[in-house]
Amino acid sequence: MTTKYVDIEPTKLTPETLTVKPEDNVVFQMVGRTDIVTVAFPTGSPFPSQDTPFTLNGGNQLLASQSKTVTVTSTQSFSYTVTPTPSLPKPEDPEPPGTLQGDIDVSTDGPPKDK
Repeated sequence: MTTKYVDIEPTKLTPETLTVKPEDNVVFQMVGRTDIVTVAFPTGSPFPSQDTPFTLNGGNQLLASQSKTVTVTSTQSFSYTVTPTPSLPKPEDPEPPGTLQGDIDVSTDGPPKDK
């Protein structure tokens, strides 16, 4: 089991595509953001169904990240979106971040190689 990270930045996801294995932990974390976002998997998720969608709050250190465990056991690719929660703009605020899209590819180890 390995821990991998997805950084949710104002204009990009790092990495945009993450390759994981069954039972890996994936930590979604806000980096350089103070807004609230929803992370959703519109066509299926590599995590337990009760774990998605979920919300992160960059303005609260305790709520700025979440760890999820990959439960899918077959090779698949899952697209996800990170959508900011609309808020009332303030004149001094910069342009709010837009929706970002990424992928999580689940890879399983192939059969053992013959020696």
